[in-house]
Amino acid sequence: MLSFKPSEYSSCSTCGELKPQGQFSPRSRGGYQTSCKSCSSDRGKKWNKDNPERSSANRARWDAANPGRRREISRRWDSNNRDKRNNLDPCRKAAKADTTRRWVQANPEKRRAGSSLRRARALNSAVDRHVTVLWLRERDGDLCHYCHKVLDFVNQGPLFVNLEHKIPLFRGGAHSESNCVLACRTCNLRKGKKTDQEFLAYRALSNG
Repeated sequence: MLSFKPSEYSSCSTCGELKPQGQFSPRSRGGYQTSCKSCSSDRGKKWNKDNPERSSANRARWDAANPGRRREISRRWDSNNRDKRNNLDPCRKAAKADTTRRWVQANPEKRRAGSSLRRARALNSAVDRHVTVLWLRERDGDLCHYCHKVLDFVNQGPLFVNLEHKIPLFRGGAHSESNCVLACRTCNLRKGKKTDQEFLAYRALSNG
């Protein structure tokens, strides 16, 4: 016969099951929620699905009030649940990969900005999160910072736009308004690890 202390168990008001107190979220004013974590999560997911616009607005408001918090929570979950992350059901894994692929195709600028931010954080560089390709385009226009040719924001060719750091991140540059410009892919590749001044001098010696 199962033996337990009544105070350590509660009955979920949604599913009716008797569960350990640890499966109920604490309330900020004291005590615990009447629905277990699983039922509360299912109810939240259903509400988000039924109210996409309000859900997005709530999410944006929370992110603005808690900068970096969502990323921290995600990293902590990944760290504590490596087995769950690496052993997803094949159908869920395929669905997740498809969702990611469609988001990347629909948001190329955000993806490139995210890549720059990740590299900056990995090198402990200063980061201005608002500095993206779109923000720089609005500030500087559609010309490459170095060769002054018109940038291509759609097709992945020689003039395709790149977010360029005048002083490379690995050489101490920051992802900041003063250190970021737009450059074509050709100039970005030719510049490589040089600073902007070194690259301009190199261009002058090689006649562009």
